[in-house]
Amino acid sequence: MGLDQMATLSSREDLIAQQLREYLPKLGIGEFTEVGVGRHICAKGSTHVDVRLMKFGDQVAVRSQAPVAVDTTVTIELLKFLLLRNAGFLFGAFGLEMWRGHTVVMFSHTILASSLDENELGSSVTTVIEVADRYDDAIVEKWGGRTMAQVRSEELIPRRVLSLLKGEVLST
Repeated sequence: MGLDQMATLSSREDLIAQQLREYLPKLGIGEFTEVGVGRHICAKGSTHVDVRLMKFGDQVAVRSQAPVAVDTTVTIELLKFLLLRNAGFLFGAFGLEMWRGHTVVMFSHTILASSLDENELGSSVTTVIEVADRYDDAIVEKWGGRTMAQVRSEELIPRRVLSLLKGEVLST
């Protein structure tokens, strides 16, 4: 469960959320926008990264996750490709998610936030966004679907988040 679904943060979770606000702008990836409690997004290349605090038992974790391809045909060959790539990654892994009726190939990495520091967070977030951006075109070319640059519509991304990714300001 993401912390954005919780009404209040404990003092430890609040401290980690403050660290995210401090560290993310220093990573040199781009402009991060806070879209919920302990949740930040940043567009980069043909994708975006979603960084969020999550409960992990009695601890807090930070998950960095980026969509790679949407509506890709899931075949044994694709699954084999993703698993073989996973075996070679030091940080993170590919996975599949269903989102609003669409199959999404994701790349994510999670770290415990008990001793969160800027370098560790930077390695996690940078790896996720670079891998997603590196593999999206190849996956779409071979197994179909669309990259997030081709999707960026309200069918998958809520209007508020979409506008932030495009750098727009919504009036309420």
